[in-house]
Formats: sequence, C-alpha cells, structure tokens
Amino acid sequence: MGTSANGRGFSRINVLKVDLLKYPKVAEVPWSIVTINAGDCLFLPKSYYHQVTSYGTNNVAVALLFSRLDGVDDIDFAGCDQALSFKP
Repeated sequence: MGTSANGRGFSRINVLKVDLLKYPKVAEVPWSIVTINAGDCLFLPKSYYHQVTSYGTNNVAVALLFSRLDGVDDIDFAGCDQALSFKP
C-alpha cells in the first residue's frame, strides 16, 4: 500500500493485471463487479478497497467520504429524502 499526497492510502497493484506471484493474498480478497447507472448510488463501508472504471464519453463521479466527517455533529440533512430533479 502506498501513500498519496494527502496521506490517504492507495494501492500500487495493477488491478487490471494483478501479479499473483508478487501479491498472492489478493486471490483471497472477496470481490464483486457492480454496474452503476445514472442516478444510482453505491455505499462502500469505511476502508473498503475499490476500483472504478468509467465507460462512455461523459462521466461524473462524486464520492462522499463520511469517514472524514468523524466528530462533526452539526450537518443539516434536511431535504435529503426529497426527489431530485435532473435535466441533462
């Protein structure tokens, strides 16, 4: 595991071509393939490893890292349960 500029971890393993001789324990990691479509949301628990591949010409990904909100008690989630209106 490496360390990025902000001190958060990242993997130096090429996820598209894992060297199982160099990293044999990767074969023991449970995994899933998930397809996310427009309007979908995927929850990953804190510290879960993940890899993202985007397809198509226009993609926008937003990550809300709730673990970085530890100790923050004054977040207003009012209106979060209301339907969103999206117009491309």
